Amino acid sequence: MSTFLITGGNIGDPAALELARLGQRVRLLVRHKKTNSTLDQAGIVQVEADLSKPETLGKAFEGVDKYLSVTPFVENLVDMGRNAVQAAKAAGVKHFVRSSARGASPEAPIVMGRWHGTVEQLVEDSGMDFTILQPASFHQNFLLNASTIASNDTFYGSAGDGKIPFIDARDIASAAVAVLTQPGHAGQRYQLTGNEPLSNADLAAQLSEVLGRRISFHNVTEEEMKAAMTQQHVPGWMADAFIELDRITRLGYVAEPTADTERLIGRQPITFRQFAQENQTAFAAKAAAAL
Repeated sequence: MSTFLITGGNIGDPAALELARLGQRVRLLVRHKKTNSTLDQAGIVQVEADLSKPETLGKAFEGVDKYLSVTPFVENLVDMGRNAVQAAKAAGVKHFVRSSARGASPEAPIVMGRWHGTVEQLVEDSGMDFTILQPASFHQNFLLNASTIASNDTFYGSAGDGKIPFIDARDIASAAVAVLTQPGHAGQRYQLTGNEPLSNADLAAQLSEVLGRRISFHNVTEEEMKAAMTQQHVPGWMADAFIELDRITRLGYVAEPTADTERLIGRQPITFRQFAQENQTAFAAKAAAAL
């Protein structure tokens, strides 16, 4: 039986649980162990390590056959990815699956794409069998708007009428599990999307229907967006990255869906409407929540 190492998080946790349900031996790489009966009951071993500290990774990777690499969007993303590649190679990992970003390339027009693209190149050059997953923006990212939606039924951005075929992190996890457990995926790249390109106005309309109250999207300039994020103490590099992402969305760079997700997971992807229905409490009006 193979040993799987999975980086914990929005993608990693459901992937680990799905692998455990398939009877696989699963190890979850976490910075701090979680008191989580679901993980414990599934027989998933949590191992504490930090991708930004290579000296902590040896034990986590020891005896691992297959690895799902996910790094958070942080300023040292490339260093974390490099550390994961080096630790996996040193441990003799046979298949390295990397969750990256749609359009990632060392020459991408935005920093998020360049950073992920640089890590992809490190994976490809490592000599290990690899598979690259390039997901579109997650449904779960929309929860960043929960506070303003709850307080004044509005959310903000600078993407204009641009559309994204959003994908649920759980579908990315299922695609990763398919790639990790089925033959024929080595050397492949998959662009993971939902089936429906949606603008922010579309998201507002669907959320309005789910919540039973009118939710609005208010488009702002890039300068206004930067000022608002600065006021919220968002680091400058991160604010600039979000603005770049809105810009390429506005210009239509990431609008087209693919069939890769459905082919890998064998079902229709989770829709934004389903996600909104499952997370209604996150968007509940503050007055209603106080009752």
